[in-house]
Amino acid sequence: MAQNKNLDEIENSIKNRHRRAEGFAHLGHWQYSIESKVLNSSDEMNRIYGYDPIIYQLTMETKMFYSGHNKLS
Repeated sequence: MAQNKNLDEIENSIKNRHRRAEGFAHLGHWQYSIESKVLNSSDEMNRIYGYDPIIYQLTMETKMFYSGHNKLS
């Protein structure tokens, strides 16, 4: 039981560091599951596209996939 708690604390610490690093670098990430058709995006990815991550979660229908944001120069 104590070992599981320690592992949870380590996992939370890693997630928090990752979240802060994304914010500092202004980079985000997303992952799409073909089977479930679910898009999971990081809070910073939502912020980059102008969405409050607490209120809104990006979807495949979100304009980011149909705008110039994802085109390389």
